[in-house]
Amino acid sequence: MSKQINPKFIHALLDDSSAKVPEKPTFKHLGGVYVKSVVNHIRKFELPFGKNNMMLRCTQCGAKGQYDVGVIAVNPEKPKDKQYSGYFRCKQCNAAGCWEEPLDIQLLIMAAMLSPYVSFPVHFGENMLSDGFRPTFGTDSEEHYLTLIAQDRQNALLWNKLGNVYKMGARPELAMAAYEKSIALDYMQIESHLSIAQLLQVLDDDKQAIFHYHQAMLFADRYEHLSDFQLRELVASAIANSLIITYESKYKLNPLPSAEDITAAGSKANLTATNLPRYLTLSSEDLTTFYPLAEAFLSPERPTPKRKVETKAQRVEAFIVKQTEPFTKAHIQQACPDVSLATINKVVAELRKAGKIDFTGHGTAVRWFTI
Repeated sequence: MSKQINPKFIHALLDDSSAKVPEKPTFKHLGGVYVKSVVNHIRKFELPFGKNNMMLRCTQCGAKGQYDVGVIAVNPEKPKDKQYSGYFRCKQCNAAGCWEEPLDIQLLIMAAMLSPYVSFPVHFGENMLSDGFRPTFGTDSEEHYLTLIAQDRQNALLWNKLGNVYKMGARPELAMAAYEKSIALDYMQIESHLSIAQLLQVLDDDKQAIFHYHQAMLFADRYEHLSDFQLRELVASAIANSLIITYESKYKLNPLPSAEDITAAGSKANLTATNLPRYLTLSSEDLTTFYPLAEAFLSPERPTPKRKVETKAQRVEAFIVKQTEPFTKAHIQQACPDVSLATINKVVAELRKAGKIDFTGHGTAVRWFTI
């Protein structure tokens, strides 16, 4: 595997800006417990938005090469301002963000403008990070977070956000290294535990995946970086995925932490029968069915998010807007099996018209994503 890595990232991982790091680091410099496994099975990871290879010329060294630029975001009010979701660096000199724009990109954007109902790896809108920073390339987001990390080296949440940049940029090995650093700084960083578990689940490392899902559950009652709704969603997702692993392992692994684990972690989780509904019908296709279990892991001091009675269209929209990775209409149908395809199509069309979602790919390969 020979993908480019930012030396600054290695320095940050080592927490030593003076450490001797080559100009072109390899995955061996990433360290971590799980990184090597990700590298060895890199083909198991699907590209977030499919491939969008372009021949680019690096203005730093003049070398040309093919790079997966990801989805191209174009601001309709400023069409010259483009953004690229992919994470890529020059294969020759390892520079980033200094590219000569090829004519192919302009032609692709023109085609997308002229054929709005045909799927292209282009969406019209603007991408910004949670703090308002507007990156042009995935490497800009990386530099932004590395700068913030240099100012606050013990901030595990920043490492989690950096991991998300790599994950969306189709670099799971870098994402894993960042997530592992995150929990090394703060073992109760449950967003990173969840992300590590999801990557390990792709690798079929069921035992370790379920371990990290359990950690996400156990420390949820003390996590302060998410709203009550987001926290319940995260824990429900961890439980649902754990249940899938349990089923696939023929029940050799437990979907929930043991009483001993709960005590050892100092968790306030209450899984007693008196604290749960008498009957629970769980479905991996409907995350809301896991809410009662998820709420059992939340702090009793936090208000329980109210369950709203939603229309079918509202349920479809709620499912769509919470997606962090590309999805298909089949995924929506699985999550909302009682909703007609006509209703799903209507909601999807309305959300696209509102600029909240877009798609890439053609025919059966169409993938939708939130903006």
